[in-house]
Amino acid sequence: MSGKLRIGIIGCGDFLRLRAADLLSSRQVEVKLLYSPVNSANAERYAEIFGAKAADSPEAIINDPEIDVVCVFVPPFARKEYVLAAAKAGKQIVATKPLAADLSDAREMTEAVEQAGVRCGVIYRRTNNPVIEAYKEIFSGGEFGKLALYKQDWLHHYPTWNRWATDPQKNGGPFMDAMLHNLNAARYLMGRRVVGRVFFSDDHTHSLACDDTQFLKVDFEQGASAH
Repeated sequence: MSGKLRIGIIGCGDFLRLRAADLLSSRQVEVKLLYSPVNSANAERYAEIFGAKAADSPEAIINDPEIDVVCVFVPPFARKEYVLAAAKAGKQIVATKPLAADLSDAREMTEAVEQAGVRCGVIYRRTNNPVIEAYKEIFSGGEFGKLALYKQDWLHHYPTWNRWATDPQKNGGPFMDAMLHNLNAARYLMGRRVVGRVFFSDDHTHSLACDDTQFLKVDFEQGASAH
């Protein structure tokens, strides 16, 4: 494919705000259409920023033959219908993390993407991260041996600008919301099969709908682990 990839964006909230500058400066993609399920004014505003157009419906983006990639920038609990429709239409897909709020939805989306023969990229901390790629090169080179222990602590400030981030039925809790970045990095850097895992979750502050403290220990082949 020659020229820029033409993308349509479904979801014009906080994630798009964080990525707008990168999209504007990219020499590889061009935003053509935007749709907001909750605030059409946001779609209009970003359409002006990108020199694009606001769509009347998600179908207008998904079924547009000129759109190469559909970016699904909505919360995880609202994502499945758009991913399934985009896969059925044969579009390549980019989604934010986590892919879904529960395992059944994630499996359904994964199966739909595989059956359609399209790609669905989920953005995590490892995605195009030069620091993680440098670590990968070091541990893959053999000069320093293999990674044996990955440890990451994260005190995460929960967002207060929406009503779903602390709802375990919609976002899965703090591990699903934030620490998936580091689980993804740990698995990538280890490069070995997972052979065991232990998960702990508790609520110490009693001020959130979800547990506020979560810990995962992942065991890999050859005695390695990630905390």
